[in-house]
Amino acid sequence: MAKFTDLPVILAATPITDAHVFAVATSSTTSQLSLTELQKSMTGLTARVDSFSIIGKTVPSGLTVGNNGYVGVDNFNPLFTLDIGDYGGQPPEVRLRTSAAAREGSYSLFAPDVVWRTVKKASDTDYYIQVSQNAGSNYTGVFNIDVSGRVGIFDGSANLTDKFYVSGGTIKFEAANSGISFDPQNADISSTVSNDPLTFNYSNENDVIIGTNVLYVENGTNSRVGINNITPAYALDISGAGLIKRIKSSSSVVSEALVNTSNTGYINLNSNSFSIGPINALNSNNLVYNTSTKRLGVGETSMSAKLHVTTSDYTNSIFETQTRAKSELVILNSYASGPVDMALMTFSTGTASSLARKWSAGFYNTGAYLDSFALLYAGGTNNSAAKFIVDSDGDVNAKGGYTTDDAFCKGKFIQVHHTRVTGNCIYFNPFFYGPGSCSTNPSGHTDSFAPFSITPYAGTIEEIDIISSDSQTNTLNRLEVSSVLSVENINTPNGFISGFSISPPSNPIAPFPVSGIIGYVDVNAVVRNTVKRLTKNLFVGGTSFQSGVMLQYRICDANGTKLNNVDYTIISKVSYTVT
Repeated sequence: MAKFTDLPVILAATPITDAHVFAVATSSTTSQLSLTELQKSMTGLTARVDSFSIIGKTVPSGLTVGNNGYVGVDNFNPLFTLDIGDYGGQPPEVRLRTSAAAREGSYSLFAPDVVWRTVKKASDTDYYIQVSQNAGSNYTGVFNIDVSGRVGIFDGSANLTDKFYVSGGTIKFEAANSGISFDPQNADISSTVSNDPLTFNYSNENDVIIGTNVLYVENGTNSRVGINNITPAYALDISGAGLIKRIKSSSSVVSEALVNTSNTGYINLNSNSFSIGPINALNSNNLVYNTSTKRLGVGETSMSAKLHVTTSDYTNSIFETQTRAKSELVILNSYASGPVDMALMTFSTGTASSLARKWSAGFYNTGAYLDSFALLYAGGTNNSAAKFIVDSDGDVNAKGGYTTDDAFCKGKFIQVHHTRVTGNCIYFNPFFYGPGSCSTNPSGHTDSFAPFSITPYAGTIEEIDIISSDSQTNTLNRLEVSSVLSVENINTPNGFISGFSISPPSNPIAPFPVSGIIGYVDVNAVVRNTVKRLTKNLFVGGTSFQSGVMLQYRICDANGTKLNNVDYTIISKVSYTVT
């Protein structure tokens, strides 16, 4: 039996008769099979077995309607509402065709509450998936793909310029217990599970780069991080120019900790106090620098000077120079020009707010004292405060006497003494010039005069200089030095201090001492207003004395008297040895 597809086309001029099995077409203009024409051919259309099929002309495929009501295209056993197969051996394909590029074509999935459709818009080459929740009267974009393979998940309001573009939400990838989220709104990448760390290259040793080599993580056994450095040599290796690191706090306090296997050190900034040390706070155990006053404190947090050191130890500070022949501590008044008037180091007692007593030592350049070194008392900076001055020639000006106590002062020093013998006086004090310093009596015990001194230390008379306002014509004048250790003797009938006696009229004869005289020297004629200098090597006997003895000078003529009223001024240079 011939298939209806093998029959000739029924033209409009050819009437359909009972001889025709199936009418293919009855209209040259519509090429459609109308119900009227179909009714001329048959009174009903019923499948012979379970389904009926309309098959093609040359390939046993076509359209099948199953007993279950499903329609199969190229599929004789449809299992779904529309089941398309490849019975004829060709890949199955469904095509919706538009007649022109300017026309729109779409496919819809309609439900009472939502309509989904895929669409090719007019004059647009993108592929869209759209949705409508008002029965298809208004669609919004959800997904689109352009002809270059760029994919977008958004409303399709702009052309795609990226390979994958998402707008209006986050992207999330999750497994059973972990996940990762991309938040375009906040430019955030994070894990989706609480307490789940976000990792990069966790399971391999590939390096990680963030930015244009801004952060370089060298992943592996010896992990290192480089900032602006692609070859980090340390755990953290930062490269840059100028200020390359800043740690900022939201409060007035910021700290950074350095920890080794047993200790922790801190770098702190508390308001304007910058400190380094073992305490995570402003503390006197730290080294403190005030960024406002520019003062440094060691053991101190409230500095009152450029360098303020506070300690409970006896030794406050040590300045040590190693492997050098000399050590020098320089204190300058002006770094550019050096000291102008003074450059002092001050030592004081009392509290920080009230320094009770002060001694200052250092460069002194005031008045007649140029380029000198001085000790000054009470914080003064003038001559009245200067108690001890050494000038650039080594000359010493000390206000006050030189004393010793126990072992505080030891060694040898030379002191110059000024005394005077006038009128009929013959015995005089070698160290003191003033009323009662000379007498006709050697002991001074029976009157108010004391023509002697008690020696504070052992020493030697190194030199005696004599000057007179009168010329002395006697050629045998002599100067005697007596050293007497007094011993109490209440039976002394003449009233002299024990050991002192009237000196002999002529030159003493060795062995010395003689009547307390330890040495003498002949004094040749003294010329008026001319210094007569007598050194110790000119003395017969000696000029050395012990500590605690009574020392006395006598100047007389050859017979032991002084007949002329001659005024002598005597300058003694005495060396003392402090033991």
